[in-house]
Amino acid sequence: MKKFLASASLVILVLGTACTSDDDDLTQPPAEPLPDIAATVQAGVQATVSALPQATAEPETLSAATILATARENSAISADWDALRADIDRWRGALIVCDASSVRGSLLGFAGAATALANQARDLPGDPLVRELADLVIEAVEGEAAAYRALRDTWTPDDTAPFEVVEDARSIAAELRRRSVNQLADLNRSSSSDGRAEVATFSQAEDALNDNWELFLESYEVFRQLEPDLEPAAIITELGTLVVQSSEILALVRGLPKTEETRPVVQLLAQAAEETDLALRLLRDAVRPDPDGDGSTPITTAFVDFETQLVTGSGLRLEASQLLADVVDKASRDTAASVAGFGAAFEPLAAAWDAFHAEFDAWLLSEGGCDRATAVTQLGEFADSYGELTAQIRALPRALTLRNPSDLLLEAVEREEQAMVELRDDWRPFDASVYVRFDQERTGANTLRRTVQAMLQDLLIESGVSPDEFPG
Repeated sequence: MKKFLASASLVILVLGTACTSDDDDLTQPPAEPLPDIAATVQAGVQATVSALPQATAEPETLSAATILATARENSAISADWDALRADIDRWRGALIVCDASSVRGSLLGFAGAATALANQARDLPGDPLVRELADLVIEAVEGEAAAYRALRDTWTPDDTAPFEVVEDARSIAAELRRRSVNQLADLNRSSSSDGRAEVATFSQAEDALNDNWELFLESYEVFRQLEPDLEPAAIITELGTLVVQSSEILALVRGLPKTEETRPVVQLLAQAAEETDLALRLLRDAVRPDPDGDGSTPITTAFVDFETQLVTGSGLRLEASQLLADVVDKASRDTAASVAGFGAAFEPLAAAWDAFHAEFDAWLLSEGGCDRATAVTQLGEFADSYGELTAQIRALPRALTLRNPSDLLLEAVEREEQAMVELRDDWRPFDASVYVRFDQERTGANTLRRTVQAMLQDLLIESGVSPDEFPG
């Protein structure tokens, strides 16, 4: 017989469908047309029955008591068989967590929970001071929600790709969330009372630096106006004075208080001061008497280079000023209020988000609560019970007159037993097709059992046993 192999995924579960009657068929729609087991069995039974006259042609006399005892043993075996089937049906009916419909129900719930988180994220405060934080969180949660909806809509027992999409979305969301949390921490720190005090101290120092820088630029402008009329020695002296001023500016820059928020500002100011100081020293070194008396071109070039650097330095200072304005804004009391409001709204969202992840991860790890090992163990116990049932049938009387019904009954139980062994070996969560072979053999066994019962009843009638004495 063909084995039906079921595919398994990260969380795959299986459907157990219970039968409520011994003779009712347990049917699962197969994925492809299957052989008509019942018709095949019926044909075999008819062939066996048609051969009975030849098989029983030999002289043999069995007492009515022997035949009746055999019929009663058969009835007892049938009762045990039906009890075993009832146990199997109850087990399958209780195995709802291993049913594909249970998985789909769980995925529907997870998709709904993720969408609710996205709606909660959209309600985060969105004023300009914390807008970037809210956007990061919304992007993260909405990305996850889309992945969980895709998982709900596309999941099949043999496909792990939708789960990989969820994992990728969660990785991206985790990075976005990390960035938002870090920025929130920065805003909390900078807008705290200590942070505001640090920024105020820095601003005062930066104001003093700017005053000195402006004096330096004014001094250079005065020098440039006088420079055409100055002797080389006087030019060198004036440039030396400017170098002293430049050194003082450089010292002020290096003495600025550095915090995490103000460090980028200090870096820009330091670059401007260092490059300006170097260009000024090069200018001073270039101003010297011309030994060849062929003009002042080197000096002119040095002035151009220095003044170009002044323009570059002014650009760096402007950029630093804009950065500092942002730092001051972030350290304001308004920012502190906005950050507090955002944090109060984000905290419950983060807690719900974490709880959602924990619930999904636990469900995934447990395969939705379907205990694969326990299910296989139980199927092994059922297979053992079929083995005991087979042993009972083999122990039935083998007299020629009773051999045919005994052989039919043995064939029925052995086929059903083999189907159970295959079910035990091939069982996987989530795929109802693993039961198809077993259910078909059960249907075929029912036909054989009914035939055996009819054969025994005929023998009882022929032996003169009253129908009232027939076993139930």
